[in-house]
Amino acid sequence: MPATQTTQKDPVIVVLQLTGGNDYLNTVIPYNNPLYRDNRKAVGISDNQIMHLDAPVWHPALHGAVEAILG
Repeated sequence: MPATQTTQKDPVIVVLQLTGGNDYLNTVIPYNNPLYRDNRKAVGISDNQIMHLDAPVWHPALHGAVEAILG
């Protein structure tokens, strides 16, 4: 094919679905929220396994989610 010709391809969309991925409530644990203990009896992380962070730093886009989780 000559260098002046281009090949046009149809657009492609790739959808990736991950099942069984990260469980956010066991990543950033709302340990001081009683609803976590009440609703996560089978999969909740026990108090002696929680790694407490002195000063968590959040991405600004997570402000609403952090407020909802931590209260």
